[in-house]
Amino acid sequence: MIQRSNFKGPNKLFGREEELHKLNAFWKDPRIRIVTIVAMGGAGKTALVDQWMMDHDVENAQEIDKVVKWSFFSKGSGVKPEVSIEPFITHALNELNDPEMANSSTAAREKVARLAQLMTQQRVLLVLDGMESLQHPPVNSSGGFIKDDALRELLEKLAQKNAGFCIITTRETVSDLISYQHAFAPEIKLSHLSEPSAIEMLKYFGLKGPAKEFSRLVKSVKGHALTLCIFGRYLMRVHNGDIRRRDRVKFIKADKNDHGGYAAKVVAAYEDWFTQDKEHGACYLALLKILGLFDRPVSIECLLEIISKKIDGLTNCFDRLCEDGLEIIISDLRECGLIYQVNSQYGYLQNANQLDVHHIIRSYFSNKLQSEAAIWRQSHCFISDYYQHLPKEYHPGTLIENEQLSRAVIHSCQAGEYEHALREIYWKRIVREEAAFNNRPYHERQQDTPQSMLTTLSGFFGDWDKPVCQLEEEDQALVLEETGNYLFVLGRLVEAKKLLSKAFGMRSTNLQHWDCAARDARLLREIHLLQGEIAEAENYAKLSISMADQSGDYILKMVNRAGLGQVLHYAGKWKQALEIFSESEALQRDQRSEQSLLFGVAGFWFCELLLDLCLLRYPLSSDFLVCPSERLQRIITETTPYLDKIIPEGYESVAKRANYLYESAKDNKWPMDTAHGHLILGRAKYLNNFSQNSDNFSEAFEHLNVAVELLRNTGQQHHLVRALIVRARIQGHLKKYQNARDDLNTAWEITDHAGMLRFQSDIYLNRFRIFHQFNPYPWDHPGKDLNAARDIIQNCGYLRREEELKSMLFVSHEQEGAQRI
Repeated sequence: MIQRSNFKGPNKLFGREEELHKLNAFWKDPRIRIVTIVAMGGAGKTALVDQWMMDHDVENAQEIDKVVKWSFFSKGSGVKPEVSIEPFITHALNELNDPEMANSSTAAREKVARLAQLMTQQRVLLVLDGMESLQHPPVNSSGGFIKDDALRELLEKLAQKNAGFCIITTRETVSDLISYQHAFAPEIKLSHLSEPSAIEMLKYFGLKGPAKEFSRLVKSVKGHALTLCIFGRYLMRVHNGDIRRRDRVKFIKADKNDHGGYAAKVVAAYEDWFTQDKEHGACYLALLKILGLFDRPVSIECLLEIISKKIDGLTNCFDRLCEDGLEIIISDLRECGLIYQVNSQYGYLQNANQLDVHHIIRSYFSNKLQSEAAIWRQSHCFISDYYQHLPKEYHPGTLIENEQLSRAVIHSCQAGEYEHALREIYWKRIVREEAAFNNRPYHERQQDTPQSMLTTLSGFFGDWDKPVCQLEEEDQALVLEETGNYLFVLGRLVEAKKLLSKAFGMRSTNLQHWDCAARDARLLREIHLLQGEIAEAENYAKLSISMADQSGDYILKMVNRAGLGQVLHYAGKWKQALEIFSESEALQRDQRSEQSLLFGVAGFWFCELLLDLCLLRYPLSSDFLVCPSERLQRIITETTPYLDKIIPEGYESVAKRANYLYESAKDNKWPMDTAHGHLILGRAKYLNNFSQNSDNFSEAFEHLNVAVELLRNTGQQHHLVRALIVRARIQGHLKKYQNARDDLNTAWEITDHAGMLRFQSDIYLNRFRIFHQFNPYPWDHPGKDLNAARDIIQNCGYLRREEELKSMLFVSHEQEGAQRI
């Protein structure tokens, strides 16, 4: 057994006086809202924060209303999930006494807005540890930016307004906060320990020997705090504190660019020492390996469950322990600095007693255990089974229980049980149906928490675009489609496009699942359209029709034709768009004679086209169509025969169609389509009233407000952007300028992060439309906005806006001429 000693505990920090002083100063400065501590792994970021919190006794400090601490670390276990912020949001809202919002199915962005609001009403100390798990790696222009839109929005809100204090630890600068660093969100870069501080720490542990040996040890590990900490304990335990025995660990072999490798060398030395301990050595190593199976703290309850299983080569050593033997093992490993106990930060764990280990140490033992394939698989099977049995119901009713099933999927994948994880846990218990992509009605899919679903699906991948080869080809296509769908929902369009393109290729060539291929092509059409790639969107729209026709599914045939109509509309091919929408509507009538008008998303796209054509045919004074052109006259001439038949009363006819769309969605209880119904009905009613010189816009505006709130709750950012732009445009008509500006700024933030280029041209045009006469102009310059819009419209082929652009350029030139005179 390890020789017990009067070893001094780890609760003393060395060489961080300057950083502690900075934290104190920032804490006292009312202007400072966020502090980011940046350093490589093992440099002591978390230890610095813990020491500062201990010094201030934050749990009992009168100036703090609440402390919320969360760790995003998920490394070192062989499990590589996409990290979800949803458990953190649930935990934080519960801590701030809003359990109703915490446990609701409300979209993450709305929960974040509520969390930010609560943090303006009370002094909260928020600690976010290990943020790098949610940042893009530093390999391209996205390096350091936060992947999750909701978390990014939270930090930006806190940087702007925060009654409390937020501390972030990460390995990379948070690029989203750079613009706030000077005034509200400073950064502390944590360097390695200086030689005097490192030597002081080693001597505090009780090490003795020549001064030159201390210096050589510190230099050999580049002052890496974690390495020095566990090595100091190692020398005390194994070599009675003799610094001259430092040469027993050859640090020179560690990668000079990976200082975590130095710590791994010490862990290897411990491993050798434990191997020689005939009494408890096997238990020390087994416990460390078990912790290496997880990517986060482990509850004692879960640990005991794993230990109780008969896993040859791992748990059988615990059979010989006395009654309090496990407590002794845990205590010894804590004194060695290899593990530590923490309180629960994860909502899905019910027991607050947890064991954790630094991710560098976890990674070491995880890698060791992976080389013992049979033990690795059997252990993860037991862990998956443990999490599968935690929910009270087969179909969980809470976010916490769904998180438990997500863990079950990931550990089942680690065990190599991919088919079981996909079909028996993911599809039957989480998705609640048999495995078939998107057979669920689209409105049901909106109720999912997309980031958590993405976390769950990540277990089926090696690299993000390569499903594991153990899955059948059909199931590989399935997880590509599911993952691409949720990436799309989260606004991660580039990643979504890559996965869906691969799935489409598999479906349309090898598997010949025409219905799935048609859905893939439809979603790819929408992604290309958002990115301003109109020609590519038209190509996928035509492919989606071809696949739908081969599938024989009339709904797909109808909707995908309407999808092509939307693309043709945006490309400024007005007559062709009308023709294909009419064809889509005829298909629907053939199948549902009682429903003569397009409904659902197809009806929404058609109403968009009809309203735009009304604005070209019957321009309103505030819409800048002041310079008729030959092209405009040609559009009106070509489309008039259709419009006279489809919408003989102009705006009023479109309003009637929009009302039908809204009522059918409401009757069928389709949340997304109901939101779109509110949006198009509000816009149609407003334009109809405006054309009739009515000033009663209250009903129309209420529809728009409801649409924005419903679409906000879906979490689908591209739908929300459209609603915000429409509402801003109408708020400009009503001279609600601050509200219009807020909507346009929110829409810009979403489109800028997601690369929704087409929407950005709409934002530029509406900024000019509403604010061109303002002095000062709320943004850079109205002419600059018009030029940016022109570049997008011309380069992307977004000719839907060509006539508006020409008129606005005419107005802009007139203004500039007047200013020169």
